[in-house]
Amino acid sequence: TQCLLLGRPLALAPQLIWAWMIALICLGFYFLLALSFRGPVERCVTTFETRPVRTLVAAVLATVLTPLVSLLLLVSVVGIVVLPFLLVGVLVAMVFGKAALLACLGRRLTGGSSMHPAPAVLLGGSLVLLLYVVPFVGLLVFKLLTWLGTGLALYALMLAFERERPAPTA
Repeated sequence: TQCLLLGRPLALAPQLIWAWMIALICLGFYFLLALSFRGPVERCVTTFETRPVRTLVAAVLATVLTPLVSLLLLVSVVGIVVLPFLLVGVLVAMVFGKAALLACLGRRLTGGSSMHPAPAVLLGGSLVLLLYVVPFVGLLVFKLLTWLGTGLALYALMLAFERERPAPTA
């Protein structure tokens, strides 16, 4: 009654300590992710900063194509085996992308582009947690980070595969 009915993921109420604990555990997970996988998170941040429009297009395409591809895999007999791997891959992309967006936000707040992504994730995540308390804005920020994060990570992965592809020989 105090959170989702007001359009926010979190609220300042004593009975909602459990929701704040979950949010802080998620923020800690994003911090550990940025600490452990600095390179991939840095690449995602660089991709978002250098190609924001293409990241937005990738987010739209991921949103539209994921259910369609899932349905096609579900209809086919062989695809039933592949579908869980696809869904786990999209979930991992969402988590990496969200960590990268939090790092990007944290760097924008400090103005330091050379800042390690882990403290930037903490700073950006703290701001996002505060925004989660604002009615309607909190839910919008939550959905936007999830949506853009998925597209960002998938687009950065696509760019990484593109760079690794050898040049065709004449």
